[in-house]
Amino acid sequence: MIKKNKVFMLFLLTLSISLIGNKSALAKNNMNLKRLEGLNRYETCSKVASDGWSKSDYAVICNGQEFPDALSSAPLAKKYNAPILLTESGKLTDSTKVQLQKLKVKKVFIVGGEGAVSLKTENTLKTMKINIERICGKDRFETSTNVAKKVNGKGIFVVSGQYYEDALSVSPIASKLGYSIVLVGKTSIPDVVKSYIKSKNCEINVVGGSDVINADVVRDLRANKVYNGATKCDRNVAIINDYKDKLDLSKLYIASDKGFADALSGSALAGLNNNPIILVGNNNKDIVNSFIKNNDNIKNINILGGEGAVSEDIVNSIVNTEDTSDKTDKKEETISIKQTVKVPDTLFGNYEIRINSIESTNERNEFSYSNPYEVYKINYTYKLLSKGEDSMGVFLFQPFDAIDSKGEVGYSYPNSGLAPEELKITGSKCSAEAFIGVNNETNYLTLTLDYMHNGEIFHVTFKVPTK
Repeated sequence: MIKKNKVFMLFLLTLSISLIGNKSALAKNNMNLKRLEGLNRYETCSKVASDGWSKSDYAVICNGQEFPDALSSAPLAKKYNAPILLTESGKLTDSTKVQLQKLKVKKVFIVGGEGAVSLKTENTLKTMKINIERICGKDRFETSTNVAKKVNGKGIFVVSGQYYEDALSVSPIASKLGYSIVLVGKTSIPDVVKSYIKSKNCEINVVGGSDVINADVVRDLRANKVYNGATKCDRNVAIINDYKDKLDLSKLYIASDKGFADALSGSALAGLNNNPIILVGNNNKDIVNSFIKNNDNIKNINILGGEGAVSEDIVNSIVNTEDTSDKTDKKEETISIKQTVKVPDTLFGNYEIRINSIESTNERNEFSYSNPYEVYKINYTYKLLSKGEDSMGVFLFQPFDAIDSKGEVGYSYPNSGLAPEELKITGSKCSAEAFIGVNNETNYLTLTLDYMHNGEIFHVTFKVPTK
């Protein structure tokens, strides 16, 4: 996804929607495919919201970079017939602000404390004459119980608070049933969660295998149902199969199993129409393909996110068809460290970029929920060669998508460092730093930079050794 996080004017947002848009195709087995994508996770979220709502009195706002507070949000969105909109932690993201105005939202539920969604964001919402209710707690577990209290569901799904996959898998089903979602640890049930569950005389269902919730916790919860398949995908499919009669299987949403943001945005849309979500990746595409084959009433598949999240190869694998979509041709060039590459970005401006260095850092953000195995500081320099169609200039803030040497997706880690500058004058240049968190020991990072050229998305890829 393109990460040019600068103030986007309404014109630019409209332009980006027209450039990316909904890309539909008719597969050989009459499967209708539609991709909901934007230039980044926030614009993808906006695109998802536009697909489900033309007007809404309510919206749920969550942090788009950290998942813990957001995991319980889908049933809340369903209760108020509201979209879930994502924002950066420190400010109201521009595309989200535009979407709030477009939907004529009157009240926003902020899920999470000020470390997740800042007071500055709240003040911006107030200037927009939007009423605000913040639902939070001292940690992710208390936040989930406070959201559950607001939902006041007829039942409870219990999931891990350390991982997002099970929560997002069950979100549309919880929304359909009118159930809440609460979080527990792998080896313990927080007192606030235990107290809330004890106060509710309702069905308790646990979603999580021994990889995320151990047997003692499951036993102590005295669950009515336990979905404890060996893998997250096994559990995802098992839950859907168990509630088939309550879901509309004519449409299926798929999202990447390597990132939470697109699935979180889509959970509200899937819940709105009682459709399931499946998280897919290279390791489970055969399972997903088998599920689709065994449910021939699935005629529509909505793909959440761009090809960087869910590739056309994966889509074609799970629907078992040749590539007949109108996918964008994407150029990819692999560049090494300390090599300068020219980027012909016709939208923001042609520029050149060079990765100068990469180093591991012990710096950690006390407000971040993430607990990465390692954080890498990447120093890069970019120079404007010529102006583009848009007057905003080139502004490369945390511009890289990352994959570690084990194939797992890294993530932008909030930290202090050299801030980028917006380049508007030809010949001007700037050095900046980006921070990437990874969950594994890794020998190298594959860093992808996306850009627009004549209305199409292209890639430049850097392969950067970490040792």
